[in-house]
Amino acid sequence: MKTIIFPGWASFKSFYAKELLEDFFYDIPFQGEEVNVIAWSMGTLKALDYIKNTSVNKLILMAPTTEFLKQNNPKLINSMIIGLKRNKEKTLKEFYNLCFSDLKLSEKFYEEYYEEISQMDTDSLIEGLKFLKNQKIDKLDFSKVKEVHIILGNKDKIIPIENNFEFLSFGKIYKFDLGHNFIYKNDELSALVRSIIND
Repeated sequence: MKTIIFPGWASFKSFYAKELLEDFFYDIPFQGEEVNVIAWSMGTLKALDYIKNTSVNKLILMAPTTEFLKQNNPKLINSMIIGLKRNKEKTLKEFYNLCFSDLKLSEKFYEEYYEEISQMDTDSLIEGLKFLKNQKIDKLDFSKVKEVHIILGNKDKIIPIENNFEFLSFGKIYKFDLGHNFIYKNDELSALVRSIIND
């Protein structure tokens, strides 16, 4: 069975392949066949739209949101767009620092994936921010999903628990005492995702 990963903002395929799962399709929707779906952060907005018309075996939503601006000011996105145009590297580094509850882990992530980060296209990053600013899911619809799994970070500053409380009544809930990027160097999470997919 195919597994699709809908990525978070300012992330890249090699990150998921190394940290989470080797065999997957990246941000490519399939029609007419049942799939597994994994989504993180901004990707959960795409996934929630996608599953309305697609049969899903296992749905894993990590740090999900139905509306990013529910707990965040639109000025934050506007300032990030301006920042990307002026200094992409500085803006991304500040964002990654917010993603981690441990600054040393953020620095390690930035160093390890510096090549991929430096190659990210500014226009695509800005397009992603505009998507975050405008996208809103009015109603959760899991009618075509067999299993729902929600994974959260207790120390998430990007999408705090208050932003995704409506997910807590669906499926099985898992929590890590980490920030928004609870994927990086998290063997427990990787094992959890693999066990869900392969069960």
